[in-house]
Amino acid sequence: MEDEDCRKEYILSDSGLIWQGTSSSLKQMAWNFSQFEELVLDCALYVINKVGRVPVHQRRDPVKIVRAISAAVNAQDDNGILVGNWTGDFVGGTPPTGWNGSMRILQKYFRTKEPVKFGQCWVFAGVTTTICRALGIPSRVITNFDSAHDTTASITVDVFVDGEGNPIKELCKDSVWNFHVWNEVWMERPDIGNGYGGWQVIDATPQERSADNSMFCCGPASVTAIRRGEVLKPYDGEFVFAMANADQVFWRYNENDTKMKLLGQDIDKIGQNISTKEVGRFERLDITQEYKPDDGSVEERKAVARALRTATNDKSRYYYNKAFYDVNFEISRIDNVVIGKPLRVLFTVVNKHETNSSDIVATLSLYSVLYTGIPSRLVKKETFSHTINPFSTSQLSAFVTISKEAKKKNELGVANAFAELADFPDKHLEISGSSLPDTSANSINSALSDLDTLKSNIRNDIEKEVREKAGLSNNPTHGHDKVLETLQNPLMKTLLEFVSFAIDLFNEFNCLFQTEDGLFYRTRQEAEELVRTFASSFMNLSYIRTFSNILELDEKNEPQYLPLRQVYLGMEAHDSMALLSCDPCVKQTELDLVYRAARDFYVEAIAQIKARFKFEDPIFEFTKVLDPKMELGFDVTYEEYADALTDQGLFKISLMGKVPNIDYEMFSQSDVRVRKPDVNFNGRALCQVNSHLVLEVSLENPLSVPLTKPRFSVEGPGMGPAQKIKLDDVIPVNGIAKGVVTLIPRTTGEKAIAGSFWCNELEDVKGMFHIKEFLSFKSQYFAFASGKWTEKTRNS
Repeated sequence: MEDEDCRKEYILSDSGLIWQGTSSSLKQMAWNFSQFEELVLDCALYVINKVGRVPVHQRRDPVKIVRAISAAVNAQDDNGILVGNWTGDFVGGTPPTGWNGSMRILQKYFRTKEPVKFGQCWVFAGVTTTICRALGIPSRVITNFDSAHDTTASITVDVFVDGEGNPIKELCKDSVWNFHVWNEVWMERPDIGNGYGGWQVIDATPQERSADNSMFCCGPASVTAIRRGEVLKPYDGEFVFAMANADQVFWRYNENDTKMKLLGQDIDKIGQNISTKEVGRFERLDITQEYKPDDGSVEERKAVARALRTATNDKSRYYYNKAFYDVNFEISRIDNVVIGKPLRVLFTVVNKHETNSSDIVATLSLYSVLYTGIPSRLVKKETFSHTINPFSTSQLSAFVTISKEAKKKNELGVANAFAELADFPDKHLEISGSSLPDTSANSINSALSDLDTLKSNIRNDIEKEVREKAGLSNNPTHGHDKVLETLQNPLMKTLLEFVSFAIDLFNEFNCLFQTEDGLFYRTRQEAEELVRTFASSFMNLSYIRTFSNILELDEKNEPQYLPLRQVYLGMEAHDSMALLSCDPCVKQTELDLVYRAARDFYVEAIAQIKARFKFEDPIFEFTKVLDPKMELGFDVTYEEYADALTDQGLFKISLMGKVPNIDYEMFSQSDVRVRKPDVNFNGRALCQVNSHLVLEVSLENPLSVPLTKPRFSVEGPGMGPAQKIKLDDVIPVNGIAKGVVTLIPRTTGEKAIAGSFWCNELEDVKGMFHIKEFLSFKSQYFAFASGKWTEKTRNS
């Protein structure tokens, strides 16, 4: 590895990030590798010598070393480090969610020489990274979402269901994990030929025995070979390829005649958002393209075909994605559901036929699942029978045609489309047997025209405020030097970062009116979501949740405002403010001005949206038909799903759809994650080595019941043992649990401090505090003097 920054990250960095969740709801957690802590290197050498039993003459070969590590980190068939447990019963050990780092695990193992209880994939991967880095082997942690577990090396994941869509456990040997975490290690691979060096996959989670030595280990498998579909290159290429790029195939099994019916295939389900930490930054790096080309592309299909042709299992088959009939069923996506709130589980049905109706029968089920994809408990199940009308009518076709023509004249195609309809006094738009009067068309045109006015006013107000804060005149000949000088002001830069974040939210809303056919029927839904996003950035969530109609919210209700410093500014501005808040040369009142400006923006934006879009107009109900789908489903309250929650808060939605008169059946699945709140930190983002770092940790109760026996745990690399806080209070609904810890950093550099929260009603709540320490002798900072920001150097 030639790059110095990469060597620092993948060998010397003692803290990092691991991603969990689902492909639509990613969540990071901090992990302390702590490879420089007491007994960690001793443990790594013990593992190689006594557990892995690598002969002395082979210890120069990194392939042999990492393969031994992959086997020795799990205790499945030797006296390895960690006992895996996916049962949900963790009596006699620490739950996998109870670990925030590798140090305690390795120190305990080295002292006792007995396997530590318990681990799951991210714990195995975190410990593996620690051992590799302690030995000088570049290593990083990888999370793969919708990760296949192929038990037969067929490079397909086969799902078998009965006539109602219930999984047949006896036949479903393969599974899809909501996420799976493995490792990559960097090395050359002369043993398999030129061009296969670089990152190699190893996996210490005991899933299957390796074909090479019948041990529970995996890899190293060349990432380059995996991308090409060359699955026979050592080691365990078939298994690794399937994890990232298998095809998922759904079958209906009829036990009366033992026949299998193909219900559908999913060629782009497996291997989503493959993630690792960026070099030198606590941010996510997407490396999916390193494992495979875009799903469904010619290159990707060729790689899958190559893998299937060369796979060792005779059952390997290549499935072609074919279209099914005119009726389509699709599970609606659910994003960012916070624990305690109800789940709305929906699916849509589209009848693409232009003249024929279709009778459909659909069974919708919600299961809680382990993160390995294994169902835990049925939460709710309903069957729906409906007649779906034809998709197309002459009136709707006319609307689309007019919209396309209007698109050529103005980007707001929908507004012009309705305007053109209004130009014909005797023309009405027929929708579901009703006709819309011309006045409603004019109402739409007026409302959408207001969008441009709203954006223009906001843009002018922002430009005016920025110019005033920057001390710029309205003289267009104002010198460029003054502008550049102003942008060097960190406070000004932070304000512009917030403006960029806020305007992007409006731009996403504007996209509704810039599509080929227009998406006007979604206007109210998206406007409500925009108001909800703005409101949650500066108001109490408990207040926002009281409104079933978010447009009734009072954005000027000051008692419901969050404390000024909790106003959300967007990620970039938030990070900038965290640094500025620790700079002694920046006045706290100056920081408050930025937060106040952001809050004022949110208040005005909500007021303008509510004033300019008159959603009481009946046109918004009529135009729902322009969404060519019927949406069906059910709501699930917190009380209904609370007892079924697993530690990761994961659920699987299953949909079995049928069109009886044409003997058509389909089956699909989707994942949803109930997101737990974050542990929040409040403290200085910069501090000195060997000085006290005081942090406040807090958590708002998101549930509809009080939290009992609450407790926090906080730890960081090079900061001693974990600090534990037990609270005597019962945390009421919407109440806040708080505690204070004091840590003493002993080493320099960036650190990720990990926090955890537990109580009887809520487990596995995580949070992270990113800290940049001052060096031991000198540090750089900006000082404000004589109206300018200048760089200074000071002694610690």
